Amino acid sequence: MTHISAPTVRSERRFAHLIVAPSPANRDEVAWFCVDPIGTIRRILESGLVDRFAEYEGLVHGDIDGGTAGLMTAVALFRGLRSGQEHVLTYVTDPLWTYTYPVPHRIGLDPPTRRAAYPDSVFVAYTDTREIARRRAMELVAQAGADHQPLGLIYNWEWVLRSKDDPSLPDEYETRYGERIW
Repeated sequence: MTHISAPTVRSERRFAHLIVAPSPANRDEVAWFCVDPIGTIRRILESGLVDRFAEYEGLVHGDIDGGTAGLMTAVALFRGLRSGQEHVLTYVTDPLWTYTYPVPHRIGLDPPTRRAAYPDSVFVAYTDTREIARRRAMELVAQAGADHQPLGLIYNWEWVLRSKDDPSLPDEYETRYGERIW
């Protein structure tokens, strides 16, 4: 892992499916993840969820004009979901804006548009760190010609209500997630 001063390292546009995030072991170091273009991205686009793709570009990857630095801006990281999925890492960010495509059929032709974030919400991204996810991520890295060792796959992201007690964290984070790593 490379030592960095977050968020100076950003995901690179030329590696569209390779995502940089703070390391679970040390938030001042970099960890790499991938988003599967055949699984996750195709599922989103085929479902017509074009604004989810805009969120990916601006909030998960972050390397677009006016982007957020993506997951490098994470304010918290949790290991596990209360549903028993210990292999899930959940990155929490608290961006001031989100991204949409004002003309959905122009996705990929026009950049996403920035707009105010959802009120009283934080943004979370879920990663899968099981061995099968790491192997798929390694295949994607090799296909891209990059030289990174990804920890797994980012498989979902969403806006969730913020906690009234700690507004930088999701509501009911104590019962929604497992261990808070940082």
